[in-house]
Amino acid sequence: MSEVAKAPSAAFWLQGLGLLVGAFAIGCTEFLIVGLLADIAQDLNAANDRSGLLVSGYAFGVVAAAPLSAVLVAGRGLKRMLFAFLILFVAGNVFCAVAGSFEALLIARIVTAVSHPGYFGVAAVIIGVIAPPRRRSQMVALLFTCITAANVIGVPAGTAIGQALGWRSAFVFVAGLGGAALALNILFLPNAVGRDATARTFSEICSIINNPAVKGLLVSVISSICVFSVFTYLAFILTLVTNAPGGAIPVYLLISGVGSTIGGLASGFIGKGNLKTAILGLLIAQLAILVVFYFSASQPIWTGLVILAWGAVSFAAVPVCQLLVMKMAGPLESVASIMNQGAFNIGIGVGAALGGLWLDLTGSYATLPLLGAFLAALALPAARLLLKDA
Repeated sequence: MSEVAKAPSAAFWLQGLGLLVGAFAIGCTEFLIVGLLADIAQDLNAANDRSGLLVSGYAFGVVAAAPLSAVLVAGRGLKRMLFAFLILFVAGNVFCAVAGSFEALLIARIVTAVSHPGYFGVAAVIIGVIAPPRRRSQMVALLFTCITAANVIGVPAGTAIGQALGWRSAFVFVAGLGGAALALNILFLPNAVGRDATARTFSEICSIINNPAVKGLLVSVISSICVFSVFTYLAFILTLVTNAPGGAIPVYLLISGVGSTIGGLASGFIGKGNLKTAILGLLIAQLAILVVFYFSASQPIWTGLVILAWGAVSFAAVPVCQLLVMKMAGPLESVASIMNQGAFNIGIGVGAALGGLWLDLTGSYATLPLLGAFLAALALPAARLLLKDA
């Protein structure tokens, strides 16, 4: 059998299983909180609009940790660093589960977020090392597909567990996934995965500011802001506007995850065309969907259909933006790729904060989709201007 056709062996899947489980666990922990915000706010006596800080705090933790992780990993043993990030991840979720106050939970979320960019950066290198040479790109893609799988399976399951057994049990569930990933990697990950050979410095990372890709990074930011100004508070909208029972919220999150999967698959085809046109088209689609959401949020069936379409459009934009940033970066492609993860999380944090500010000013969950549509309307000319020369 030729090297091109050779599929990954059973030994590879055993060695890589822990990496995939870890990616799934971290994918769960970022968005699991969305379905539990109402329960957490009530239990910890926090205002509903303030609870969005648990989403934005995690996002800003990822942003702060991304450049630090890139420098920290440089020249060090990859396996050892992977274990360190997983231990931090498990500890952070355990602290979330036992937090006695809203402030303690927020700090624990930020601590957990520090493991996010480092884990994916190291795991992507390791899975490329242990995979068959002609299958490396596919295996790295599979690692990041675990985030989609987390949205489809892990987030609804974790939300259901949290609603049935209390929100703290959801963090125990995720910590258990992280512990399982750590155990699998200790048992099966080979020692010969090497060291990170890239000597990154803060000056190299900061040089992206003068690169054309910075315009693409800004597009990633504004795209995420439009989504998370509304998505952060989806559980509240479903409860207070759609009047969905608590047990239905995991179902809606599952529908959103299915939409994300569809969008992720579609992005592979969308990304083959003009990336600038694709991004502008996705922003227009998002604006239209959020307007429809405003008028249909009180209708459970229509809400499900809108969430499906919204998940598809929102998630399709992520890899398209990633491809555009990498294309614009030239020789700084790897640095831009790392920093784009931070850009998305800046958008998540700012979007959650803007949604919270809107609620603080208006107290209206029903009009949150209009806020998202308004932000998308502002994002369209901004993106067009930023990408004028792309």
